[in-house]
Amino acid sequence: MDGQNSTPQTPLEIKIALMRKNCLQADIARICEVSRSHVNRVIKGNVVSDRVQRQIASEIGYPVEEVFPDRYPASGPGPRVQPVEHRAAS
Repeated sequence: MDGQNSTPQTPLEIKIALMRKNCLQADIARICEVSRSHVNRVIKGNVVSDRVQRQIASEIGYPVEEVFPDRYPASGPGPRVQPVEHRAAS
């Protein structure tokens, strides 16, 4: 993140952006009704949680698609997920 205008995208940049807004991971956890460690795993990219990702983006004032570009398409709802292949019933 090179300055205040760049979108935070790395875990460290996201944590710094939250601190600048006086928002703790515990605050996001409380709002989203998850554990603080769950929020931390979302920030690190170990877990995908639409609700938590959107709350983080909202708190730091950036679109979720910019904060988590690898998890969201350029436009459209929700995180990118792999389609599940279903087997035909035998």
